[in-house]
Amino acid sequence: MQALQSRLNARQQLIQNINREIGIIEESINLTNRDVLTLRTQLDTLKNNMRK
Repeated sequence: MQALQSRLNARQQLIQNINREIGIIEESINLTNRDVLTLRTQLDTLKNNMRK
């Protein structure tokens, strides 16, 4: 029974680690999306300035 509990604890720890990694990846994606939006806005501004 103790071996089973030990395996369960190990799996729960792995799940927690994976969830933390997912959070880090999601934050990175959000930052990248924000950068893309900024760059698109800058590109649109540059295009509009070139047309004038």
